[in-house]
Amino acid sequence: MGNVSLTLLGGFSAAVDGMPVAESAWRLKKARELVKLLALAPSHRLHREQVMDLLWGDRGPGAAANNLNQAVYLARRA
Repeated sequence: MGNVSLTLLGGFSAAVDGMPVAESAWRLKKARELVKLLALAPSHRLHREQVMDLLWGDRGPGAAANNLNQAVYLARRA
């Protein structure tokens, strides 16, 4: 992976090695929200249970874990 830069104030945008990530690359809003959470977290790390509770607190643990896996996959692809 190359150099990743994020803009969080005034709207969200991401770039990899200076090339902007297209808005259409973020197939899920939750993938974008996951990246935002990690960017703002201390040391850019959160426990998976914290993320699942923040993003999918209304879902059961199994469904939240599946959604997290999908969001991580799509965030990496974006």
